Amino acid sequence: MPNVFGIVGCYAVFRHMTWQEYEAEVASELERCYPGSSVQRDVKTTGVLSGTSRQIDLVLEMADQDPVVVEIKRYGRKVHVKDVEAFIGILHDLDVKRGMLICPKGYSEAAIQRVWKGADNLELDVLSLEDLRRFQGFGGIPYAGSNGALLSAPFGWVLDLDTGPVDALAVLYRRGRTLETAMRAGEWMYVQCWQKDEVATTIPELLAHQRAYMVDVIEGLTIETLPPPPHPVSQTALRVARYPDDVTVELTGFVEFEGSIFFLVLLTTPEDLDKNIRKMSAATSGLRSIRLVHRLGPDHDGNGS
Repeated sequence: MPNVFGIVGCYAVFRHMTWQEYEAEVASELERCYPGSSVQRDVKTTGVLSGTSRQIDLVLEMADQDPVVVEIKRYGRKVHVKDVEAFIGILHDLDVKRGMLICPKGYSEAAIQRVWKGADNLELDVLSLEDLRRFQGFGGIPYAGSNGALLSAPFGWVLDLDTGPVDALAVLYRRGRTLETAMRAGEWMYVQCWQKDEVATTIPELLAHQRAYMVDVIEGLTIETLPPPPHPVSQTALRVARYPDDVTVELTGFVEFEGSIFFLVLLTTPEDLDKNIRKMSAATSGLRSIRLVHRLGPDHDGNGS
């Protein structure tokens, strides 16, 4: 979330920009934050339900993903819940599943809650221009030894390599939250790597190994597998573990690479499970293997190679 300095700085920029300059700045920031994307400005289209002409501020297009309709609210106040609900109505009318609201002053807590609770199959992201400028965590390369993976955060989430108290390679959570608030809300994700050994060299072997100790440690835990997410080159798996407290569900996506198996574990509530299955499937499908070469510095071998 922006701090006080960030809000003041953003407002100063907002006051001195024309509407066209502000829109161009947002388009530029979106293309910077989503490498390989393109942004169309001032798009005209017709509502599927209403038959009414609609003007769209920006359309963010990314390879192999649904387009994102972006609406800019150049208000001198925060985005309110009514603004979010009006935008949801527009997305329904356009039969679009992904949207983003951008406002110089950010958004109210009620607006955040309305977005996080979702709307049918819509995926919404609400952020300010200052958030875009400050944000650097749409993706990363978590690794263990020489086994690494290119990982992109699901839409509306961020990736953080500072895992704090969590023993993991990286953590992910919804934009606007911190790891601490995400853990309190019961919705966050972490990344781990299993380096293949005599215990498990395939996903089925790793699933069996993990199942044995999970049911031994947590009495009443139920485990099931779901259809695996698609992946162009690797084997995948998707597992759901339901905790006996009826409050926590653990959703895990697996991707098998040459020397390792990367897995993403998402803790969620039963109410948000279906939505987060889509998030997990997207994150797992996009995971790509990378081999790392570690060069020792002069303190190790004396020649800097």
